[in-house]
Amino acid sequence: MLRPNGPLAKFWWIWITIGIISYIIALIFYGIDLFTVICMAVSLGLMGFFIRYVRKRNIFFESLSRNSYGIYIVHYPIVVSLQYLLLKLDCLVFYKPWIVLVAGLFLSWGFISLIRLIPFVRKVI
Repeated sequence: MLRPNGPLAKFWWIWITIGIISYIIALIFYGIDLFTVICMAVSLGLMGFFIRYVRKRNIFFESLSRNSYGIYIVHYPIVVSLQYLLLKLDCLVFYKPWIVLVAGLFLSWGFISLIRLIPFVRKVI
């Protein structure tokens, strides 16, 4: 299924189309909840697209992939702390989520990269 010439990669555009159509239906018929269908279809479509067309290795994304589970484990307290710290910051509301996103990602990533230097932790995470 996840091969570059497999069904997901060949028909990625169908999943994206299903996601777009579901989104349009959800907008037209306001009461219909298609959030799960939209997320699933777009996720499968993007995954198929990247499997088919993006094959170049990248050190940045390799490190992100290796540390992704650890980032998932530690990101919550980091993100909540950043949100709390930015609560009283007087800037446009548009910038705060982006600051939290970027700072949270890199702080979580850096923290996990450091604790994965411990051999026992590397085996677990």
